[in-house]
Formats: sequence, C-alpha cells, structure tokens
Amino acid sequence: MDIKKALVKTQKKLKDINFIKNPRLEAEFLLSLTFKKERTYILSHQEEILNTEQTKSLELLIDQRLDGQPLAYLSGHKEFYGLEFAVNKHTLVPRPETELMVDLVLKLIKPNSKYLILDIGTGSGAISISLAKQTKNKNINFIASDISKHALSTAKKNAIKHKVTSKILFKLGNLLQPHLTTIKKLPESTGLIICANLPYLTPKGLENSPGIQKEPKQALLAGNDGLELYRELVVYIAKHNISATTFLEIDPSQTNKLKQVINNDLPESNINIIKDLSKRNRFIRITT
Repeated sequence: MDIKKALVKTQKKLKDINFIKNPRLEAEFLLSLTFKKERTYILSHQEEILNTEQTKSLELLIDQRLDGQPLAYLSGHKEFYGLEFAVNKHTLVPRPETELMVDLVLKLIKPNSKYLILDIGTGSGAISISLAKQTKNKNINFIASDISKHALSTAKKNAIKHKVTSKILFKLGNLLQPHLTTIKKLPESTGLIICANLPYLTPKGLENSPGIQKEPKQALLAGNDGLELYRELVVYIAKHNISATTFLEIDPSQTNKLKQVINNDLPESNINIIKDLSKRNRFIRITT
C-alpha cells in the first residue's frame, strides 16, 4: 500500500467520528507520524510504499485516535505561543485561546518593576514558560505549581527544553497552599500576578465533549457547576487578604455565576471581563 491509498483508507476510517472535524487533515497528520516526516513530505511522496512496520504503526495510531486519544498525545507535543511543549496523559493539552492569558500578563508588566508571577495548575508549564521566554524584565520571579507530580515532572522537562529553569520554581500543591508563606513575605514593592487556568468543566460538559475525554479528569472537572476550584481560589484570596492581579480562564457560560462568587467574597475588588478572539467571554481579571 502506498501513501496515497493509505491516506484514502485512513480518512475513510476517521470521517464518521463526531469529534474529528477534518478527517483528511488528520489522516495526513497520522501518516506524517508514521513516517516521522513533515506533512509536506506525505503530500509530495504519495507513491512511496509503506513497509510492514509502518503499516502496523499507522493502524495503531488510527485505533488510538478512534479511541479518543488527542492528536497531541499521539505526537507527544503541542505548540503554544510559538513554542513546542511535551504533553502526555498527565497534562491538559494547551489550548490556543489560553495564549491570550500570556498576552494579558505581558501587557501588565512594566519595565524594571518587580513581580512574582504564580502559575496555578501549570500542567505542561505552557503559561509560565511562555512568559519566562517572552519577558525581558529580569526582576520577575516565577513559581509554577500543580497538584499532580506527574504534570510537574512534564513541566520541568519543558522548562529544561526551553532553557528557563533558572527563572521558574516548581512546587507541588493545591491552588495557593504552596505559595502562602512566599506571598506573606513579599515586599510591598513587588507586584503579585496570579494566572489560573483551572478545571472548569461540569460532568455534563465533559460528557458532551467526546474529543477531550482522554485528557486527565483532574485537569478538566470542577464540581457540579464547574466553579468548585475557582470558588476555593477566591476564598483563599479573601481569607488571606492577598493583594494581586488575578487572571482566570473561564467557560463563557460561567461569567455571571463567577462574578457573583467574586462579588460575594471580594466585594472591594475590581472585576474585568476579557473576550477571546471569537468575542466570547474567556477571562476574568480580578484586582485586589
């Protein structure tokens, strides 16, 4: 079987799966993984014959994709903010819309000012590593934390790959728990920025999203209303009287409920809703 026939066969197997939006493009991607070549090679060498090992490899990739494995898990990496990040079953696949959080933080940073930036629920480390690569301000310290030691291990490997290990401290722990001592000792001259891309799906929301069901549930689910962890985070900020600028990534449908949570626990805070490129509510900025 040559590449041309393999593409037709693969596309046919993928076309009736509801979470696969572009079977042809995915077929080309799976062939590129099979040959360990760029997609352009697959398109320009369609007469090339698959050997036995390649045929078995392609069949395995197809079966894994049909089982719901994300393409990023099959390739082992995902691009985010122009950088390539290792991802696996222990980390959420970084989403393009999350890149806007990096933009928001970069716009907030003033040259030569001092900051501590906390990346809560860091996963693959995409947010903190991207920020560390982009900012030229040497007066910024980064701490990235996650409740999963496996996710932290992946984030550390990504930090090594992108040569920012000297800039980022990684901590194991839930929400702000591993950071409270550091925050209390923070000089007044140092600004605190909190980035939180936490789980915000409900069980029903996950059920209705078959394309992400192979990603770690711990990184997706947050109680019956999807706000459990954000509610806990807001309580932390209020209880410990933390002065910070906090960015939360949200599901657009949660906007009003989360605003109510913030207003109840942080009535003196300023709240700004920020839309993504699709003009949907995607981030909440809290200034306390």
